[in-house]
Amino acid sequence: MRTRQYPAQVFDFVLNGKSKITHPRQLRGKTIALFTDGWTSIVNPMLAEVGVSPKSVKYRTFGPQWVQAVALGQADAGLVWEGLRAQLVGQSATF
Repeated sequence: MRTRQYPAQVFDFVLNGKSKITHPRQLRGKTIALFTDGWTSIVNPMLAEVGVSPKSVKYRTFGPQWVQAVALGQADAGLVWEGLRAQLVGQSATF
C-alpha cells in the first residue's frame, strides 16, 4: 500500500500498490473512492490546491468498503487520514 500525504495536511490518498500515480496532479481524469458524497468537501480543496479541477475527477461512493474498492482496482485512489493511514500500514495492507 502507498499513500500520498500533503505537508500540513491531515488527509491523504491511498493508492493501489500497482498504481503509477506519484503526485496528486495525476488524479486528473481518475476515480476517487469515498465513504460518502459529503467527503467531496474534503477532497475538492485538496485537488484545487495542486491545480486539479474537482470537475476533472470522478467520485464513487462505496460506503465502508471505500478502501477495499481501491485495493480491488474499482477506484484509482481513496481518501484516508493520518490515523487510518497508520492503521493500514500497521496491518501491512498491500494495495
